[in-house]
Order: sequence, then structure tokens, then C-alpha cells
Amino acid sequence: MVDEAAVVSEEELVRYVETFLDEYKVAVEALLDPEVRGQLIRYSYLPARVIAYVSSSVGVAINYVAKNTEVRVEGWSGAKRADDFLLSVPDGLRGEASIAVALKSSVGTFHHVTFNNIVPISLDDEAAGAILIDVQSKIGPISADIEYAELYGTTRASSWTREQARARALQEVKLALADVWRAQEFSLSLMEVIRRRKERAVLILGSFKESGRERINRIRQYLVSLGYLPVLVDEYPDIEEQNLAQKVTTLGLASRFVIVEDSEAAGQLYELGAVCKANDLLTVIVRERGRQASFMTRSISTTSTIINEYDYDPPTLHGTLDEAIVWAERKIPELKQAGRSTYPWRDPGDQASR
Repeated sequence: MVDEAAVVSEEELVRYVETFLDEYKVAVEALLDPEVRGQLIRYSYLPARVIAYVSSSVGVAINYVAKNTEVRVEGWSGAKRADDFLLSVPDGLRGEASIAVALKSSVGTFHHVTFNNIVPISLDDEAAGAILIDVQSKIGPISADIEYAELYGTTRASSWTREQARARALQEVKLALADVWRAQEFSLSLMEVIRRRKERAVLILGSFKESGRERINRIRQYLVSLGYLPVLVDEYPDIEEQNLAQKVTTLGLASRFVIVEDSEAAGQLYELGAVCKANDLLTVIVRERGRQASFMTRSISTTSTIINEYDYDPPTLHGTLDEAIVWAERKIPELKQAGRSTYPWRDPGDQASR
């Protein structure tokens, strides 16, 4: 467990950035079409040489220095404030010169800006941050040219873990994907938006305690590599007029299928019956071999043709997921055909004959 009071080390920050960029690249290339990828500012700078700087006084700086043949992250550390380090503010100037922008509890974005003979940015709180795109700082004979960089006020090690890197990378790509969908929605009906979302979305349920979230993150990471859009309930805002079960149901109905990680007891004990089974959601249950949440969920698939269960060993989780996903993907055409047989208006041939 990470000590909340500990300061991130140079090596830990490098691992964070490397993990973030690996996850980000996989997610972008799995979820976004090539013509969209080029519009993402961060993606357009990759691969790059990246300097990850942690200050012993104030903040963290991540600077995409130059395009490169491959991603190379270099760790730097020192006593100089991260904002002053990034923007080449001379020692001793702070306190004497004016400050252009003091950031407290917000993240500012600076695009195509030049600062002349002034302290450009001051991170005045742990929650402060800044994104800099095409920014110049000129203080006498000293200048800094920033193509793309990020500043953060916090140096807490708990903010710079690999788990945080994975979650933030996926969230950033999700936001980009949401922007794409919003642009398309103006010309789409509500049902078409839902249909397009169901083509990639997979709802993951399970325990969100530390050990359970680690299992869920492994599943999520693998789904991203396969081109799916993993959906985690706690990463979507609540709809205030709905209770939690309704929220899970909404997300489940808008997903291609559901994966339930059932190795330890949590909300999925309720969700499997009241959400998945009650709403006939196509569901895969996976459990670490030798573990289970409850006998109440064991063999729930016996009385259902759209719920299946798999035990896995941690080293071979991906192989088990492959097997489970193949089963779910093969079941979808069966369900479509059953629907066409039941509802004649769904059969294109039948409509054509009318």
C-alpha cells in the first residue's frame, strides 16, 4: 500500500509516465479511428522524448521535449519548483517579479502564449495544474520553448502509481471518444446512438476494494487491447433520479455484454440476480480458481442460456477471457436470430416482402 504522505520518487514518476503512455497508445488505437487520432494533441506528439521532473519543494513537470523514433522517458529531480524548472525561471526571481497566473484548485490550459519578463505560472496548491501547448517564456536572455507539457501541484506518491496511470489514460481516451460521439449525435437518433455504443461497450462488475480493483483493471486493460470500451460503474456520474441498481441496469442494457469478476464478495452478489438475470443481460462470470464470492452465485449459469461461468488462474487470465469472449460473441448472433424469429418487423426479408 502506498504511504499517503510519501513523496513520489524520480523512478516512480518515470514508471507512471511509461505506464500512462503505454495504456494511452493502446486505448487510442483500439477505440478511435485513424482520422480521429491525429486530432489528439498528446497523440500527435508521440513517440517522443519525455522529461519527468519531480521537485522536492513544489510540483511535478512532464515535458514532451521532442519527437523521437520511440517513447523515451527520462527522470529528473531537484529542489527547484516544477513550474520554475519547466519555464526556466531564474533562481531568485520569484518573490521579486510579478506572477502572471497563480493556480490554486484548478487546472489551467495555456495555448500559444508568450510570457515576457514575468514569472509565468505559480502552482499554489496541491490541486493546481496546467497544460501548456506551444508556450514561450522569455526572461532577459533566458528563454523556454514548450511544445507540450503538463504541470501538477501534487508530489504525493499515491497520485503517481501505475494504477492511477492506467485509469487516467483510459479516462482521457474515453473523453475523446465521447467528444466524437457527441459530434455524431447531432445527426443520429437516440436508438442509433445506443446501438453504436453497444458495439464496443462491456460493463465490468465486481469488488472495487483494492484487490478486487486490481483484478478488474487487468480485465479492463485486456479488453482495451481487443478494441472494446470497458465500462466501470464508478467512473460514470450518477443520474440523480435513479438508484444504484437502476444505474447499473442502464449501463448494462447499453453494453454488448457484461463481465462479472466474482472472486470476492461485493455488490455483484446483488447485481447478478437483480440486474443481470432479471434483465436477461448476456453475462460472463469469471473467478480466480480457488476463490468465490458466495455459494449464492456459484452455478447461476445452470438455469440460464445467456450466463456462463469460468474459473481462471491469474497467469492465464487472458486465455480464459478469450474463451469467455468467444462464447459471448457467438451468443450475440443467436440472440439476434431469435429476436428476428419472434418479432417479424426485425426481419429485413420479411419487411421487403410486404
